[in-house]
Amino acid sequence: LSATFAGLAINPRIQPRLEMQRQHPTPLISRVTNDLFLHLGKYSAGEPLSRMDIKASMRSTDIISRKYARTIEITQLIALGFGRRVFASGCADRMMAELGTVLSEGRASGAATDLAVFDMTKRYQVSLGVDAARILSFAKTIAALRPEHYEEDELSIIDGLGERLKYYTHLTILIAWGGSFDISRAIEAASVFRRNGTSCEIRIFAREVFSVLYERKDSPESAFFYELINTYSAQAAKRGIVVHWIEK
Repeated sequence: LSATFAGLAINPRIQPRLEMQRQHPTPLISRVTNDLFLHLGKYSAGEPLSRMDIKASMRSTDIISRKYARTIEITQLIALGFGRRVFASGCADRMMAELGTVLSEGRASGAATDLAVFDMTKRYQVSLGVDAARILSFAKTIAALRPEHYEEDELSIIDGLGERLKYYTHLTILIAWGGSFDISRAIEAASVFRRNGTSCEIRIFAREVFSVLYERKDSPESAFFYELINTYSAQAAKRGIVVHWIEK
């Protein structure tokens, strides 16, 4: 079993395990601003320091900043469930490809990105910002992990975030349906972010499940899986969380 990301092989049987790294990077907020400059005005708490006009401030008794028509702050957290479950489900390669897609989408939108890899604990978290080279270099870190060591636990995503949780405007959880899977834990973790106004989505890789649905569509197993999918989707929608079921 192996997966690839950015041309690097990730093999759970031969790669050495890293010690858990509890990095708590300062969230890097990406501010996408249109070109319409309005005026100079008194600096307000919460404005980016880069907007401060030093020359104008020196001529005034107040701190002066540049005002623009609109400022959009985009900061996303991608939580990658990369443990025993993803390899048991045979979705490791597909998940790595989807991770690359999500990172590319975030960079194209100008979003600053934090990425967390988790299983039973949040093993690694890093601020990738918007730099393409840094995003690709993260593949080396993933390649050094032994993802089959523990089953994934989505509740560990919120471990250690504290007040930083409110910085994120968007959360994407990438998980696989395999082993002792319970999406309600992913929904619960996402709900913590949602209550703080974060837009949340969960992308679930369920290749084996959908193969049963297609190949044995009239079987009791198919009826069971359909009921689970509908139940989980309804639970998430009720909390304002979007769920994407990835078939292949």
